[in-house]
Amino acid sequence: MYRKILVPLDGSELAEKALTHAEEVARGSQARLTLIRCPLEADPVALQAALTKGPCHHEEVREMSRKQAHEYLDAIAARLPDLVDEVKTPYGNPAENILDAAAHGKFDLIVISSHGRSGVNRFVFGSVADKVVRHAPCPVLVVGGRA
Repeated sequence: MYRKILVPLDGSELAEKALTHAEEVARGSQARLTLIRCPLEADPVALQAALTKGPCHHEEVREMSRKQAHEYLDAIAARLPDLVDEVKTPYGNPAENILDAAAHGKFDLIVISSHGRSGVNRFVFGSVADKVVRHAPCPVLVVGGRA
């Protein structure tokens, strides 16, 4: 039933819980995984690294963020070489980039974690998982924080 599964990760332990579920689904249906991480402008690790080098340009911070995201996904892909086909690190808005990748990659399923924010936190930070569920071109499996 599933052949291509998109797995958004943000570097958190919670997000990686979705990876466990995606792995089970993929092994059960002989599907392949694509991992995606969308670095943002305000990635604190990349920004700090850039600042320690002295004055930097916006493009340098962007490239450092993408490089770190790619290294992170490559390390995960190395643990699952029989399942992971591709890693993607589009820069910018995570929900928009996940939805774009899902639509253009013709994925059968998205497996994403939810941070479970509510109230003011959800209003301020938004919910990537919520936006993906509402607008995805394919089914979405949402893994909660207690899974």
